[in-house]
Amino acid sequence: MGAIFLIIEFAAKKADLIAIQDEILSAIQRKRIVIEQSSLPAPEMIGSPFGSPIESAFSRYEWRLDILSAIDESTLESLRKEFSNKEVHSIRLEDKS
Repeated sequence: MGAIFLIIEFAAKKADLIAIQDEILSAIQRKRIVIEQSSLPAPEMIGSPFGSPIESAFSRYEWRLDILSAIDESTLESLRKEFSNKEVHSIRLEDKS
């Protein structure tokens, strides 16, 4: 397996960001996905799903997690289903190169 990121795009209120990160990490652990936790990056704000971040209480984030285990499409689909009623917009894999 080459170097891969698990990328999760989601919307959150700034006050709820840590709780949502914890929820995402818990789901990842339940799926037995191993991520690099020694240097866990913060999600990057990439805009707002409802206009500008100033106009909206929600901001849109992209979280790039360095994965250390193989992930198949059924595992990704299971994560997507788990977050289908949340503000998670995208879950995908991306090569680091």
